[in-house]
Amino acid sequence: MPLFKKSDTVGLLCRPTVKAAVPAAAISRENTMRTLGALADFGVLKSESIAALCFPAPRYSQGLLMAQRKLKNLAASKLVIPRLDAHGTRSWVLSTAGAALVDAHDGCELSPGGSTYSHHFLGARYLIFKQVCQGYTCYSEHAFTHNRAPFRASDLLATLGKVPDGILLLPGGNPRATGASATQQKPQLFALETEIAIKAEHQISKQLSMLAHLGKQVSRDLPHVFAGLIILFPADLEWHAARLKRAAENRWGQLAAPQALADRVVLARAQVGDGWAFKGVQETKLNL
Repeated sequence: MPLFKKSDTVGLLCRPTVKAAVPAAAISRENTMRTLGALADFGVLKSESIAALCFPAPRYSQGLLMAQRKLKNLAASKLVIPRLDAHGTRSWVLSTAGAALVDAHDGCELSPGGSTYSHHFLGARYLIFKQVCQGYTCYSEHAFTHNRAPFRASDLLATLGKVPDGILLLPGGNPRATGASATQQKPQLFALETEIAIKAEHQISKQLSMLAHLGKQVSRDLPHVFAGLIILFPADLEWHAARLKRAAENRWGQLAAPQALADRVVLARAQVGDGWAFKGVQETKLNL
């Protein structure tokens, strides 16, 4: 870099402007608050989920190492607590002190055990993937039942007839669009349902009933309109896709164009490795 550069205003040589380095303490505090906020939003997370959400890096191992170091320091400061989860691995939750720092006075010190943990983990990891890699703004059920979202669970229940496992938001498109194009350009809201076990057909049909509310605005404070349903399940549970298709055919079979509704349903097959490590997801439309 040259020691001097030509000034655009006076034509003289002057010293180049050098941006002040951000103090390491400020960066550390920002990482702390981002990590605590992620735990407040999701309730309980594994280290790799925190790495994906809070420490994106060119190499996965680099981000994971940064997350592990931060969590170790936060545990030493008694702001987070490690817990053995239902997968036999370590997950993290907020302590009471950590929750207070991010105004999360409810839901701290959650237990990562029990039959619902795998359900929670898969849904949370998918939402993190969609937010980090595809630009959605995502909220878990824990977030909108603990005042960590711009809407409430009661808003979803009143509008959709059901509280889903997660919500994904997309911003609107061209603000100058009119007519039918304007409707397509509105900010969109998608509901997520996570499945890891056998479910009765009437329960699956209740999920599909949410599509009767397409185009509705969930909250007065949120401009997004309901645009579709995402059904997430581990890829090895392919039988769930068949049960979902049968439920849709029974529910919409008498309609003139049932595929128009089926096109608003995304089947998300999660690739899950050992210890439920998230390996990616394949998404397809429901085809009747």
